[in-house]
Amino acid sequence: LLFAMMGIYPDCPGFPAYQLCSPIFDKITIKLNNKYDHGYTFVIETKNNSKENKYIKSISLNGKKYDKFSINHSDLVNGGKLLIELSNTK
Repeated sequence: LLFAMMGIYPDCPGFPAYQLCSPIFDKITIKLNNKYDHGYTFVIETKNNSKENKYIKSISLNGKKYDKFSINHSDLVNGGKLLIELSNTK
């Protein structure tokens, strides 16, 4: 439940990828352990987050347009920022 509330969800155990969904939080900061990971933090931030805006309008990863609805674990542990813009229409 917590993963889905953050906007990422591991859909298959043992497969290093997460499905992207509409977060309920405005901003989540995941602190990474530099002993194992390459980045310091991974931030998931939403734009236009509200009860009515439950559909994903656009996604960007580190300021670049992101056209997929899944993210690899390796991208997450490199650190950075995932911006999810929400809308009230599909």
